[in-house]
Amino acid sequence: MSENKGILDLEIEEFEKRVQNSAVKISVIGLGRIGLPTAVAIAKADLPTIGVDINQEIVEFVNRGKLRINDEPGLEEALQKVIENKKITATTKISESVNEADVIIVCLPTPLEINSKKTNYQYLLKGCSEIAKFMKRNSLIIIESTVGPGIVENEVIPVLEKESNLVAGKDFGVSSCPERANPSTILTDFNKIPRVVGGIDDKSTKFASKLYQFVFKIEVISVKNCKTANAVKVVENVFRDVNVAFINEIAIFCDRIGIDVNELIEACKTKYNFIPHFPGPGVGGPCLPVNPYQLLDAPESKDILQVVRAAREVNSQMPEYVIELLTNALKEISKNSEDITIGILGISYKPNVGDTQLTPIKEVVQKLKQMNFKIKIFDPYFINKEFSSIKIEENFENAVTDCDVLILGTDHDEFLNIDYKVLKNLMKSPGIVIDTRGNLSPSEIRSVGLIFRGIGRSVK
Repeated sequence: MSENKGILDLEIEEFEKRVQNSAVKISVIGLGRIGLPTAVAIAKADLPTIGVDINQEIVEFVNRGKLRINDEPGLEEALQKVIENKKITATTKISESVNEADVIIVCLPTPLEINSKKTNYQYLLKGCSEIAKFMKRNSLIIIESTVGPGIVENEVIPVLEKESNLVAGKDFGVSSCPERANPSTILTDFNKIPRVVGGIDDKSTKFASKLYQFVFKIEVISVKNCKTANAVKVVENVFRDVNVAFINEIAIFCDRIGIDVNELIEACKTKYNFIPHFPGPGVGGPCLPVNPYQLLDAPESKDILQVVRAAREVNSQMPEYVIELLTNALKEISKNSEDITIGILGISYKPNVGDTQLTPIKEVVQKLKQMNFKIKIFDPYFINKEFSSIKIEENFENAVTDCDVLILGTDHDEFLNIDYKVLKNLMKSPGIVIDTRGNLSPSEIRSVGLIFRGIGRSVK
């Protein structure tokens, strides 16, 4: 641990001046989906920034101004500019970064353990353990990683104190400012969505707030403590999970009574208190399937949060409903499963990103494999890679040619303007199209002679 003085020795006005004069050094730990855009935004604000990642390939890409997967509009261009201006550099050595830093922003993953349904905080805690060995006295640590309320106080801070032999709130500051941006619109969201900051003391909260206001030029909402800030992030995403589960059940109900869920939603939207959510094959990514468990992990949730538990159950069962739609549609053609080829369009957990974290399409594919179907996959973000031991096709045409069934798994933009006449000619006849995302046109698909099924949209 360095004995150099840090920025918390300063008064807030002096800290603001140093920020404005580019005299505050920032270290960003973790250069993933959120960490790299965060580091680039800070460097763009003219603050000297060092990014840290244990992945040597990521570090090399960053230092060349390149992205491994370029699915974040504007990010590569912004990275190249701050590299040229020498405002950012990347390293695998945390000591080089943290020892010089006044502010350390932690953007490490907190993934879900699939079998136990518990959040894995080991990446975060191990990273904080390393940070503590090299951080300066009176530096400020900001946790952007998504964690359950109480994790910073009960797990992160004890690790920092143990490894540094310092006391939080006395010798260094800690704030939580959980990220709130969405993949594929991160840079836009950074400059649009307010940030929520809560620290372990007033100084930690104020310093973090001033930094984020300066970098992102957005409203910063100060809350009482880290626990509250992290609860905000988790609850706002659990809200979505619960509402998606609700509309998923309504969609299944629509299929049973013979109405179109899209028509239903459009009409409901005309009333002020209805917030539209849309059905799908389940939810994926690093947030929605994970955040509910970050609430349910808390001992205080033992006999409550039943709605949260029920929503998780509903959304986790949606891949099974996709199979149910398939089974229903196959009754209209006479073929054995081993003679049927199924094409999957899109495996990402959401459109227009190259990310398959907890994608529900993985479970769909696994169920199809168990049923002995032949499977082809195409996703423009994963060409020639493998998914569930299946090599992804080079192009759309290869994926759909001679398929009996086509399943839209992810509604990437390029899948939304399909020429259905061409599609019919490429597929075997009679072909089946299953839309898990609600963005294709049932009437147009049926008009060319294809069989259509969709979640909440199977009415003829």
